[in-house]
Amino acid sequence: MDSHKNLKPLLLATLMLLMTQAGSLYGFNDSMNDQNPVLNELEGQFFVGGTSLSPAYTNVTLINNTAMSPITFNWTGSGMTSGVPVAIGQGRPYQNMAYEMDSNDNHHIVHYGGTSLHGLYYTTDTSGSWTTSLVEAGSTYALGFHSDIAIDSNDDLHVVYTAGYPYNDMNYTSFSNGVWSTPITIDGTVGREMAMDIDSNDALHIVSNEYAVGGATNYSTNSGGSWSTVTVYSNSWRTPRATDIELDSNGDVFIILTETRQNQNNKYLQLINNTGGSWNSQLIDTDPGLSYYNVELTIDSNDVKHTYYHAGGGNGSTQANIVVRNDASGSWSGNLLPHPQGQPIQLGDMTMESNGTIHIVYKYTFSPTTYFYYATNISGSWVFKELANISGSSVAPSYEVLELDSQGNLHYFFRNGSVNGNGTLFHLVENGVSTVGGSGGGGGGSGSTTSQANGTPWQVADINPGAGNSGAGATYPSAVSKGFVLVGTTVYFSASDGTNGSELWAYNSSNGTTWLVADINPSGSSYSGRHGGFNLVGTTLYFDADDGTTGRELWAHNTSNGTTWRVANINSGDSNTARFYGITLVGTTLFFDADDGGLGRELWAHDTSNGTTWMTFDIYNGSTGGLDGSQTPFAVVGTTLYFEAQSGTQYEHLWAHNTSNGTSWLVSDLVQDPGALAGFTIIGDTLYFDATAYYSPYTGNELWAHNTSNGTTWIAADVAVGPNGGNPGDLTGFHVIGDVILFDCSPSFGSSGKLGAYNTSNGTIWLINSSYKNIGSNLFKAMGNTLYFGSMITGGSNTLLYAYSTTNTTIWDIPIPGSYSNQPGFQPGFSKNAAIVGDVLYFDARRAVYGDRGLAAYNESNGTAWMVGDRSDYTLPYSGFHPTLVGGMLLFQATDGSNGSELWALGSGNVASGPSNGPVSSATCEISPTLPVGITLTQGTCTISGTPTVVQNGTTYTIWANESGYSDWATVVISVISGDSDGDGYPDIIDAFPNDPTEWIDTDGDGIGNNADPDDDNDSYNDTNEIDCLSDPLDNVSIPLDNDLDGICDELDPDDDNDGLEDVNETASLPATDPFLPDTDGDGVCDGPVAINGTCTAGPDAFPTDPSEWLDTDGDGIGNNADTDDDGDGLDDVNETNTGIYVGANDTGTDPLLPDTDGDGICDGPIAVDPICTIGPDAFPMDPSEWV
Repeated sequence: MDSHKNLKPLLLATLMLLMTQAGSLYGFNDSMNDQNPVLNELEGQFFVGGTSLSPAYTNVTLINNTAMSPITFNWTGSGMTSGVPVAIGQGRPYQNMAYEMDSNDNHHIVHYGGTSLHGLYYTTDTSGSWTTSLVEAGSTYALGFHSDIAIDSNDDLHVVYTAGYPYNDMNYTSFSNGVWSTPITIDGTVGREMAMDIDSNDALHIVSNEYAVGGATNYSTNSGGSWSTVTVYSNSWRTPRATDIELDSNGDVFIILTETRQNQNNKYLQLINNTGGSWNSQLIDTDPGLSYYNVELTIDSNDVKHTYYHAGGGNGSTQANIVVRNDASGSWSGNLLPHPQGQPIQLGDMTMESNGTIHIVYKYTFSPTTYFYYATNISGSWVFKELANISGSSVAPSYEVLELDSQGNLHYFFRNGSVNGNGTLFHLVENGVSTVGGSGGGGGGSGSTTSQANGTPWQVADINPGAGNSGAGATYPSAVSKGFVLVGTTVYFSASDGTNGSELWAYNSSNGTTWLVADINPSGSSYSGRHGGFNLVGTTLYFDADDGTTGRELWAHNTSNGTTWRVANINSGDSNTARFYGITLVGTTLFFDADDGGLGRELWAHDTSNGTTWMTFDIYNGSTGGLDGSQTPFAVVGTTLYFEAQSGTQYEHLWAHNTSNGTSWLVSDLVQDPGALAGFTIIGDTLYFDATAYYSPYTGNELWAHNTSNGTTWIAADVAVGPNGGNPGDLTGFHVIGDVILFDCSPSFGSSGKLGAYNTSNGTIWLINSSYKNIGSNLFKAMGNTLYFGSMITGGSNTLLYAYSTTNTTIWDIPIPGSYSNQPGFQPGFSKNAAIVGDVLYFDARRAVYGDRGLAAYNESNGTAWMVGDRSDYTLPYSGFHPTLVGGMLLFQATDGSNGSELWALGSGNVASGPSNGPVSSATCEISPTLPVGITLTQGTCTISGTPTVVQNGTTYTIWANESGYSDWATVVISVISGDSDGDGYPDIIDAFPNDPTEWIDTDGDGIGNNADPDDDNDSYNDTNEIDCLSDPLDNVSIPLDNDLDGICDELDPDDDNDGLEDVNETASLPATDPFLPDTDGDGVCDGPVAINGTCTAGPDAFPTDPSEWLDTDGDGIGNNADTDDDGDGLDDVNETNTGIYVGANDTGTDPLLPDTDGDGICDGPIAVDPICTIGPDAFPMDPSEWV
């Protein structure tokens, strides 16, 4: 009997996504999407993660007349990747850190050495790895106790710091060309709690305090060419503490200062400024719990001042609160941060972008764990997120160490260790928190970072050096939205460097590196992903490629370990995989077209979970093949693929394939060439497509529909009555706004390029103002409730950008300043490709002269339009412009005039960050088609609940949610059945034992239910052992690992390589050895004392990671192979000939591995080897009875 059977209900509930109530099944998910990232393809974007609408269940089976458990929805992901703290330094206190980032996103930290290591230290990663060096040694206590750093326009460093106790002097030094300048004292009276800013002329502005009752607050600057200092504030009853300094756009200086009152439990927050030419102060707050450890002041591009500090109950108090305020209204606001109360919060740091977007990191501790939280108002409302947690309660919150890099990634540094002792310095990165990048104020300066994401396009990499074109991200139309795919912070795409041909490349957005991932075709171009794009399943990319030998086949690349391989060789010649239909992922299975060389081009599948590949069905018997159609991707409705195919007739008809049961069938022969021009569009449970009638009355290419629920097919709209055909969507495809499909069409013979619309709710079709012509030759993009298109009015000579509102049916033109919009040939969106980023539409447009095209933008929320960047910086290609939003970057091809067409990016735009992770709470919700009778959709949460009263087959419902300015959609398949014969909560349709209430699943199909079966997957391993050994008892491919084949699985084996060294000791040793390799260095001597037959002789190896050494006879740390005196007796090995006959000093005959050859206690040579022998030399080294 299986002793782990008590875990099975939990396992089954997880694996089957079971929800039960009153003994009935209310939610059963038969897909495997929960085991892999969900891939979303929306508006030309292909991304993993981001903010997604996620239903609790994607495929549910309900029982008729029984209340269902609600299907809830969550927002998952946030466009950000949670960071993991990385230790970058240790053995120093890392106290009182100050930080800045240079224009290359390198990090620069100055910090105090602590009471044991007096002095100022500097830590950086400019060399590619983290290093720490001493700037100035401290001969007295407190040198470097406080400091700040600024970076000028040349990336030179400027540092001010405490010169020593009693904090009366403030020193200054700079770092340029790898050399620190000689320190000078710039203030001989005040030298504590300093902060520094740098202006546009690289002049420094510094504030520092005198740590004493009535102490002065001084301002120092070198803006006049030499250093000058003035006292700007003092109060005879107060002690100045933490401070910060910022300059506004007029160059006025603003200083924020905390103070403590003598003999009173009170603290003050002052703002000091020199506006108007004289210094004055303003009291902002007074609070007993106001923290004197840190205060932040930042000024945005509108000169609004923002401050950040800690108040409300004292540092570490459970009533503590982080305070964020600004003076946007002319006076200081209350606290703008809706921070959760009742936590022992400790202040971290704040940084702010020029547009006023704030990013905050703070921490709180529930011993023994410290949690780091992130807060931002980037979406207009505050969003909170846990970044990371770290074991230990002695983590010190860090100040002035938070910054955004040019790619919008947030960097934070903190230390772990006791207050006065040495600790570990950690680096925490939160990727993709902003699309603006480059901040100021977080590092104590105005922010000298040069941002690549400041609204100007920038070249990501010159992949093909010189004037050659790299063709980065180029694909066929069937894969245009999948030319780029993001995995973590790395973007994968196809490109050519001019030497290796078009191959798989990668770009890491966190460090800016670009590299060739795999040269699949060494003699030419593999054109990776050209037909089917890049499809991510887990951490593996699947794509089509041609290795130059076996033709175009399905390939894979594991992004975790960097391996690349051909998945299947369907045709020994060339299967031309995905040539017409691309690659479509359903669950964990990829579907694509391929030709095996015998049966022609048919529908094929590859299961990524088990590596099997097969032809699903021979639609056209013989060698012709059923899928030699046009480049139209598959349409997916639930678990069914719809596509055009032929099975013996001369025309393609509408076919389907059920991915769950493997059946394929002719859906309708009423139509020929379905989707050949416009493809397939899914609205609710209905497919819309263009097609020609196969039977009389014959029509040309018109708008057709097929209901996937009832199987009916009909002509939805005869756009051009008669045989000529209206060709709906010929150039534009179908674009959907609400229940209206918009497209180009030819309503009568010779009248092409008109704007047509079809209402799917009432079946009406109409032309939208026939005055507009050439529709489809330029931009055609739906965004919100508006269609944007390029057109020329009848009688006009210019193609302009127009907008059509489906809300009020009005049309208006949109001028674009800086473009050629008032001249012939403007052609907005000539490439017919565009991208939507938040409220902004990006497309190509002519700037000035013929062929000179740039990136244009239109912000729908405020009605502004502009040309992006300067024409002198870049030009878009005349063709091949496919803008794709990946993470926070808009990627596309462009040229700077010298480097050819390369990969470029734009990191700006009003990107909707979306709601925070968690349940949908205040969304506007829509669903299509109508839910079964008795089931309802709840506004706000989008929850689906109720009691169904009708039986229905599986129907796919699309749910749309809009919350916090962000929209997304998800699908749920709902079936309603009747019957559960044995009352075990599993309907008969899925119950393997419908009459046995104790069993419902039989994984291995052996007739024994899983509850009674000791080996559920029939892999010869007991379920109990599999659970103990961390293999899956329900998967016969997953078996316990046993590295040394000793019959004990690795999880339970203390010595996985059986070399006599326990794994825990191998990994903890210095140097560490591999617990899975008995001979880590491969020198033939085992790491431990046990020999492994055929691998290594018995050790232990004295040098387990050095293949050239294994013995150290004298234990001097030099291996015998390199040691000239192996036994350490003072005689060189070359002279100790081991002959047993003494000839002379150069031929002693002694044993080079024994310091006392005759064992008489006197060493052979002149050196004593304790405790073996005393100092020699032994005059008779081979005679134990004589030595002198």
